[in-house]
Amino acid sequence: MPGIGTISCPSPAGVWDSPHTILVPPSRPPTHLEADDLIKGSGPPVKNGDNLIVEYELATYSSRHVVQSSWHGSSFMFTEGQGDVNAGWNQGIPGMQAGGRRELIVPAPLGYGDTSPAPGIARNDTLVYIVDVFQR
Repeated sequence: MPGIGTISCPSPAGVWDSPHTILVPPSRPPTHLEADDLIKGSGPPVKNGDNLIVEYELATYSSRHVVQSSWHGSSFMFTEGQGDVNAGWNQGIPGMQAGGRRELIVPAPLGYGDTSPAPGIARNDTLVYIVDVFQR
C-alpha cells in the first residue's frame, strides 16, 4: 500500500465474514492514513470504479469502542473512488481482495474533519475501521 503507514498495534485478525472486535491503539492517533491486511483475500485487487459489497465496523479514538457496524443491519455497497465514502476509504481500500479483511486508521482530515456525521463520532475524530470485502 504505497504511501500508507503500517499500524503499529493492529487488531487481531479474527474470523473473516463475522463481526470483529476492534482494538483502538493506546498510542496517540496517527496524523496520516495507516492500514494493515489482517486477512489476505484471494480475488483480484480492488481498483478505482469497482462496485463493492463490504461489511465493516467503526470505532473512534474519542470513544475507544465500536460506534457503527454493518454487521447489525445490511451489507454496505459503494463504488470505489467515486466519492461514496470518505477519503480514508478511497485511499485505503484499493488493493484489497475479496475474502480479505483490512484495518484502517483514518485521521480526521481523511475522515469527517470538523463535522460530526453521526452519534458517537466526535468532531476531528480519528476513525478505526475493520473492513471485509465480499465482492468486487
